[in-house]
Amino acid sequence: MGFEADALRLRRAIRDLVAVSTVPAVWAGREPRAIAAGLVDVLVNALYLDFAFVRLCDPTGGPAVEIARGSAWQAFPEWLQQYTPALASILKFARAQRRPKRLFQQRHFNARNARGAQHLFG
Repeated sequence: MGFEADALRLRRAIRDLVAVSTVPAVWAGREPRAIAAGLVDVLVNALYLDFAFVRLCDPTGGPAVEIARGSAWQAFPEWLQQYTPALASILKFARAQRRPKRLFQQRHFNARNARGAQHLFG
């Protein structure tokens, strides 16, 4: 590959990176279906995918929003049905691991552990 081809690939990669970084601002205040459609379009275009599937789960327990673009393999619906419970448990575990641990919860904070916190944090 020559210098010009490399420069063109780099320019495209930077353009795609900038496009992806601005996406959350575009989604502010939009409906979940529009957000999922925008995300799947960005994925297909930025990564040159033949197929992409996005599922946004409602944190309040409502129905999930699913959007697909492109041509999935024939057995994709069955695969999705089979592996959805396993994927859901993996994602639930990952979310639990990312939650910040709160040292001082209101119901457990009193003068005695305030002295302990002062000892810990100076």
